[in-house]
Amino acid sequence: MPSSSTIYDNLPVDSETIRILTLLPSLDQSSEIHCSLGTAKFLRFGPDGAITGIRPHFEALSYTWGAQEPCYKLVCDGSEIKINQNLFEALKALRYPKVERKLWIDAVCINQEDKEEKAVQVPFMKYIYQYATCVVIWLGPENAETKTAFALIRLASKCAQQELDVSVVPFIGRSANWLFYWLLRALYYYFGWVQTAIAHEEFNAEANSARGFPSMEVQKDIDEWAALVSILKRPWFYRCWIKQESAFASVAMIQVGTHLLDWKDLCLAIQFFAHKRYPQPLGLQKLQKMKLQNLETFEGFAEAVRNVYALCGYSRIGFGGKTWSPIPLIDLLESTRHLQATLKVDKVYAVLGLAKEEAMFEVDYTRSVKDLYTDVSRVLLETPPGPEVSRYPLQVLAHVKHYPASSGIEQKTVPSEGSKKRETEPDEPLPSWVACWHLPLQSSNVRKENESPRMFIISGLKSSVHFCAGGTEYHPPVDIKTPYEISLKGFESGTITITKEILHELPLSRSRLWDLVTDIWSVFPDRNAAYPTSESIDEVFAQTLTMADTVSLMASQGEEIYHAIDFQHFCVSIYKPTIKIFEEDGRTADIEKLRTEWEGEYRRLEALVGEHIKSPTFSRDLQVTCRGRQLFGTEKGYIGIGDITLEIGDLVCVLIGGKTPFILRPIVGSQYRFIGECYVH
Repeated sequence: MPSSSTIYDNLPVDSETIRILTLLPSLDQSSEIHCSLGTAKFLRFGPDGAITGIRPHFEALSYTWGAQEPCYKLVCDGSEIKINQNLFEALKALRYPKVERKLWIDAVCINQEDKEEKAVQVPFMKYIYQYATCVVIWLGPENAETKTAFALIRLASKCAQQELDVSVVPFIGRSANWLFYWLLRALYYYFGWVQTAIAHEEFNAEANSARGFPSMEVQKDIDEWAALVSILKRPWFYRCWIKQESAFASVAMIQVGTHLLDWKDLCLAIQFFAHKRYPQPLGLQKLQKMKLQNLETFEGFAEAVRNVYALCGYSRIGFGGKTWSPIPLIDLLESTRHLQATLKVDKVYAVLGLAKEEAMFEVDYTRSVKDLYTDVSRVLLETPPGPEVSRYPLQVLAHVKHYPASSGIEQKTVPSEGSKKRETEPDEPLPSWVACWHLPLQSSNVRKENESPRMFIISGLKSSVHFCAGGTEYHPPVDIKTPYEISLKGFESGTITITKEILHELPLSRSRLWDLVTDIWSVFPDRNAAYPTSESIDEVFAQTLTMADTVSLMASQGEEIYHAIDFQHFCVSIYKPTIKIFEEDGRTADIEKLRTEWEGEYRRLEALVGEHIKSPTFSRDLQVTCRGRQLFGTEKGYIGIGDITLEIGDLVCVLIGGKTPFILRPIVGSQYRFIGECYVH
């Protein structure tokens, strides 16, 4: 049997053509999968040759490659092509019994062994998904839960449509109603009228029941919600390429085994669940107290809803059917950092078609990860901020993250999703100022269930709109003509003289709680000393430990950020329980030491707290903020919080155009290693 390379050699493609797979029919679902390859041509119009269509018509498949080696057989024009299990199962399900089906499938229609061909074909993928008659989203085989999950999604979509007044024309089909709805929205947009939207409201059990949804307190009903969670956590939703594939689709259908679901229904359902705060009552701790079963599937439910919500927001047929427009590359890289790609370079190439800066880069699969990522950072730093690119100068530097050896993450050796054979990129360390887009901003051992992403980028906090450490004036990097170095303008603010990782053991044991308090105070040993800003040290700790972020739950009490009273309450609430724990354990010496060193401070704080109501969120937000970071003090007496890898002797610097200060490590002369952004009070 001829090799797969023969197929591609006999059917070359260029900048005007793509390959299309014709899936041959079979009445026997267990039979071999046979197909043939042909070509389709781009239709161009106007003096600039803009692509306006592709002929002949076809459908495009969106699916996950998976990590396993391709070992399933696809017979194509008499040649054998090896494909992975997920694609094999998809083709089995997509094959018609009597009619051919034309599909575009990246793993088959692009010669994956030819890097030059990939460089030509990959930039056209956005047009392929845009002009496909339908994008088929394959989530994998069905199971006993699929029907239940799809029923919940359709019910939520129906509720959303009722709020949006979609069904405004009776006695016509669903598609016609949607067309009429989008035309109405266009008129609303053109004339500036107020549009109907799904209202935001807290979860209400009675309203939930009235809508026809299962409850969240009965085991049988919990199992139905678990079926929905299982669908939302399928691997497809965590693949980097799906941003582009779903964003450009004009029509999309989700397929799980033989079950079909309109992509529009999922988008509306997720919007409905998010706006009605449905993830809220499904907190794992609450359900555990109710002693219900099947709870493991709820881990990450709120995060899954956020992930799919963001995905639908990019889609042309997602929220409101808006006209799609390019997005700043930095926003795309940030929003897809947690998603997977088989090749590290695809963390950039997978979103490039959506980016405003697309023309600044060329797809080149012969480039190393180091060169591509460095080029991305340099372009983003050298391009003035504005409506077309980054929101503020030096924004890309906020995404730099270094990892301690104890995290188990090595920036230069972490494998990609794919197999070792397919991963041919060299393991080269990146320049310290270059973001490693294929690694998370936090190692997994510090990310906890249902936590807000507020902890990951200081300059991404709600309160950071007021941060302006380096001013708003743009100063481009100084050209020093070296490929892996960059020179930025700024000044030193101080030298780190003391550091403390206050959350180095997780989860915290009850007996360790007071150690947390003493660790916090260790960066300001003289409790009677004045802080440089003349604020009380309690106020300084309250804001530093939460990075002065806007607190939504406190806002309802008239507060925008945490203050001294919140830190004081935190300390007071821990002291007596710690004494009780020591008494139960017979730790007399520890009790005596604790009282000798801290009884006076406890009395001071207790008097200050008085009858003030304790914040229900300060302890949580403190832990969320401080995980994966260190507290530090400078020689000038300032306190801050920064990257876990910072060390004594590092410099706190203000770089012109940065929202926050940054930490640099002196190397030699005027050369520094970039550590990361920080907050200094």
